[in-house]
Amino acid sequence: MPYYYSHLIVNSKSNYKVFQDLKGSKLAYNEESSLSGYFVVKHHLVKLGLQGSFFSSSVKSGAHVNSITMIIDNKADCAAIDSQIWTEVVKTNPGLLSSLRIIELLGPYPVQPFVVSSNMPHPLYSKLKQSLLQLSYDNGQEKNALDRCNLLKFTDITDGFYNQVETDLARAADISL
Repeated sequence: MPYYYSHLIVNSKSNYKVFQDLKGSKLAYNEESSLSGYFVVKHHLVKLGLQGSFFSSSVKSGAHVNSITMIIDNKADCAAIDSQIWTEVVKTNPGLLSSLRIIELLGPYPVQPFVVSSNMPHPLYSKLKQSLLQLSYDNGQEKNALDRCNLLKFTDITDGFYNQVETDLARAADISL
C-alpha cells in the first residue's frame, strides 16, 4: 500500500541522537494542519507516553523547506520533514546532507489522495482514474513522469485506508507543541 514517512532531522553538528534527546529543544514545524510536519510529532509523543511540555518551544516556519533552513541556521533544533519533500530537497541540493542528520523516521502514514472535483463528470473521472492506475514504471516515458513526481505508481484505495490516521489524530488532539 502507498505509505510515506516523516524524517525527524537535526543539525549534523548537534548532539541529538534519538527522539528522547530532544527534550527541552526547539521544534520547527511547517503548519498546524500538516500531517507530516506537525501531527506526526504530536502522535509520536503520545506513542512514547511523553505528553506534557516535551519541547521548550516550537516555531511555525510556514513550509518544510523553511524548517530545514531553520535547522541549518540553528534557529531550531529539530523538524519533521515529509519524505517526498526530503527526497526532492536532497535530490536538488545534495550538499545539504552534510549539514543535516535524520535521527528517526516517523510513520508510516497513508500518502495523500489524488482528489478531483465532485462536479467532474463521471465518464471523465473514470477515464482519468484508469489512466493513472495504468501508468507503468516499465514504460520509459511514463517512468520519467513518475520519477519527476517521486512516485512509483498510483493505487486504488478506499476511504477506510485513512481510518487509522483519524484515530491517531483524535488520540493526539490534546497534545500541544
